[in-house]
Amino acid sequence: MMPHILRARRQIPALATLASVLLPALSHADTGLTALTVQSAPGGGQSYTLTFQVLILMTALSMLP
Repeated sequence: MMPHILRARRQIPALATLASVLLPALSHADTGLTALTVQSAPGGGQSYTLTFQVLILMTALSMLP
């Protein structure tokens, strides 16, 4: 085989490792959705965001069986 092909094949694991380290850092975009927001509700109660309500519901459903 050609020497430049062998050199490129040896660099593939290093490039894959570098990509797996750098790509997650680039994907942290602000989605605009907050996971947990607690607001005061009328009558002295509290109101939670929908994402937190779904998290609580799924947690409860997984513990029921």
